[in-house]
Amino acid sequence: ILRRSEFDSSTDQLTPGGEEHLKEIAQQWQSSEAGVVIVEADSKSDPSDQLALKDDDRLSIVRQRLSELGASRIEERTVARPLSSEHFPKLMKVGRLIAFAPLGLFLVMQLLLFVSRPARATHDNPKTPARLGQRSSNS
Repeated sequence: ILRRSEFDSSTDQLTPGGEEHLKEIAQQWQSSEAGVVIVEADSKSDPSDQLALKDDDRLSIVRQRLSELGASRIEERTVARPLSSEHFPKLMKVGRLIAFAPLGLFLVMQLLLFVSRPARATHDNPKTPARLGQRSSNS
């Protein structure tokens, strides 16, 4: 998510921090098919088209920079829209934690079972049945 604060308000160019953030996004671009860059849009409640023009300018700048950084399928993976909440990224992290915590717990339990299993006996136990291919001494 590129936020408004990562753009220079007077020119709609990326700030140095925004440029670094965009480079990080570009590095992860090829490894993730589902990722979407969201250019945080201004509120659409203003009836003037000035805000829409700013959003379009920001979006075109981001698309141009991603293209320069070697990203592919930029048009379909970038969008400008307002965020529903400032806490959305935090809620997504909590959601991922809730979704993957049972798997992590299961894997930790499996590891503990593996580590705590009893060692195999090195001598034959007379109470165990004879191994295949060996005859018992009673026959």
